[in-house]
Amino acid sequence: MMLSESQKSKTLVRLFSVTPMSKYKSVAMDIKDVQKLRMFSEVFGLPSYFFDGLEDYANRNAIANKKLCTSCFKAFLLKTGQECVIPNRTMSFFSSYFACESGHNGYFLDQNAVYII
Repeated sequence: MMLSESQKSKTLVRLFSVTPMSKYKSVAMDIKDVQKLRMFSEVFGLPSYFFDGLEDYANRNAIANKKLCTSCFKAFLLKTGQECVIPNRTMSFFSSYFACESGHNGYFLDQNAVYII
């Protein structure tokens, strides 16, 4: 389903009026918040496989109580966005959406492996 320009504008206003993930300045985020990111798919015209990859990462890396490291998730999101050739403007939005560092000193975890950002 394609959104009209008017619908996109209204959706963007609604999304931007929502408090960003600033509550996740570090530590852990809930896996349900990853699923909420899919709402950006229609607004930004992003492929569903991008969000499928984010949800797969969250499911692989969730720990107790379905939580995952926000810094590692942000690093994975930005790296995946580059690989999927997501526009820079959209990636800048996602970067500012999470009020935390991207990864940990240039690295992030994915299951038992460490990756360079």
